[in-house]
Amino acid sequence: MTQKLSDYDFELPPELIAQTPADNRENSRLLFLNQGKIGHYSFSDLPSLLRAGDLLVRNTTKVIPARIKCTRSGGGKSEVLLVREMESCVWECLARPTSSLKEGKKIFFANELMTGVIRERLGGGRVIVEFLPADNLDFWEVVERIGELPLPPYIAREDGPTEDDSKRYQTVFASQPGAVAAPTAGLHFTKKIFAELKDKGVDVCDVVLHVGPGTFRPVKVENITEHIMDYEYFSICKKTAEMVNNAKKKDGGLFQLVPPAQGH
Repeated sequence: MTQKLSDYDFELPPELIAQTPADNRENSRLLFLNQGKIGHYSFSDLPSLLRAGDLLVRNTTKVIPARIKCTRSGGGKSEVLLVREMESCVWECLARPTSSLKEGKKIFFANELMTGVIRERLGGGRVIVEFLPADNLDFWEVVERIGELPLPPYIAREDGPTEDDSKRYQTVFASQPGAVAAPTAGLHFTKKIFAELKDKGVDVCDVVLHVGPGTFRPVKVENITEHIMDYEYFSICKKTAEMVNNAKKKDGGLFQLVPPAQGH
């Protein structure tokens, strides 16, 4: 396989990048690759493409409202994106602009429901922030009230995020908070599809992988092996590991879900 970035260049017309989701999750398009053969379907066709005894592995991570606007002590506006919890109320964040966020400086959030202190500048737009919620307020309670769900950079609406984004940019099986981006191939599942998969005898197991901001980081080097990947938290329980190992031993194909560039 080639290691040159330029060999992967292709034209993606802007009109093929959906700015809003399909009216119904399962109406999105599905690319199905099976033993070298490619098929084009609707996501609602998935239960008919899998077989009894197949194993579906889903990521139960939940996207948090990680984008938070704030005001600097000098009065300027900034924004932080929660990336990784270091300890209680202390987070590694992506911040912009970072030039004015000096170590020891305070930042203020939404009517002073919470303040923050810049503990350390890490470079590359990253800072360590200690968050200090107002009296009798919980950190997550404040974040849920003032934070916004991060959207991928290819979603560029003039009117910005909507209230519906917090529901649609979340899988129906999300349960473990920690991601700053959704596992997009899972966005098209519905409870109806899971019911059909169960009726067909398709097994389901769960993993947790908190998708980080690195998923949006562009590759800027020509040799793709030199691209530095951000690490992400993941967890695989013993039961899931056993189910995956048993499924791999069975005589069957390997299936991969590929989300479409256009959601309609």
